[in-house]
Amino acid sequence: MASMLFDSILFKDHPYARPEDGHPETIKRITRDDLVKFQRENYGPREMVVVIVGAVKPEEAVRQVKRALGGWQVKGQKEAPALPEVKLLKKTVSKHHRIAGKSQSDLVIGTNGPRRKDAEFMSALIGNSILGQFGMMGRIGDVVREKSGLAYYAASSLNAGIGPGSWEVSAGVNPKNVKKASELIVSELKRFVDDGVMADELADVQANFIGRLPLSLESNGGVANALLNIERHDLGLDYYHRYEDLVREVTGESVLSAARKFIDPDKLAIAVAGP
Repeated sequence: MASMLFDSILFKDHPYARPEDGHPETIKRITRDDLVKFQRENYGPREMVVVIVGAVKPEEAVRQVKRALGGWQVKGQKEAPALPEVKLLKKTVSKHHRIAGKSQSDLVIGTNGPRRKDAEFMSALIGNSILGQFGMMGRIGDVVREKSGLAYYAASSLNAGIGPGSWEVSAGVNPKNVKKASELIVSELKRFVDDGVMADELADVQANFIGRLPLSLESNGGVANALLNIERHDLGLDYYHRYEDLVREVTGESVLSAARKFIDPDKLAIAVAGP
C-alpha cells in the first residue's frame, strides 16, 4: 500500500500512477469480449523480440522461428501508446494510508529518476548502490537500521525503464518511529546531494558491478535477459563488451551531478502505510 500510494503521488495524472493489478471495481468490469478485443488489437509480430539461448545453431533457430511465426500477420495491430512526460513535484507531498491492526509501518520516500537510456543512468545506478544497496544496504541501511535501530529493513532502489523512472528509499519501521526514520532518511539524501560519494565507496561498488557481471551470464536465462535488455533499451550489441568501461568511467563528480539532477530533498514524495 505504501508503494501504491507513493506512485500515486510521484506520478500524479500519469499512467504510472495506476496500480498494475488494477482495482477490484475495474477488474470486475472486464469481460471476456474485452480480453479478446485487446488481444486481437495489441498482440502481433510488430516490435516483437525473440531471444533464443542454448544448444542450437543460429541458422536453425532462425529457421524454426520463421516456420512457427513467419506467416503471422495482424491487420490493424495497434502501436504502443506514447508515454507522456511526468509532472515533477514542486514541493514535498506526504500521505499516510492507515491500516488498522498492523504492527509495522512501511514508508517509501523518493523522487523521479532517470530513464534507462538517459546519459546519467550508470552514474545514478552506481550512486544508488552506495546510497542504499551495497553491503548491508549502503548508507541508508547503515545509518537508519544498523546505527539507529529504527528500521527492520531500509534500502534504496533505482527503477528505470522505457518511461520515467523513480529513485526511492523504502523502510519498515515501528509505527512510533515513522517520524524519526523519515527525518533520518531525508537527512541522508541531503548529505548525498551535498557531499557526494567517497573514493573508496565508489571503487568498491565499481569492483562489485564488474565482478558480478560474469555470474549473471552463467545461465541460459541470464544470457537471454541480457539480450532482451539490449533490445528493449537499444543499448547496442556491443553493450556488454563496453560494460566495464562504462562502469569505470563513472566518477565521484558524475555521481554527484546525477544525484543533484534528480534528488531535491525539499521536493519528495513520502508515502506511509500502517496503523
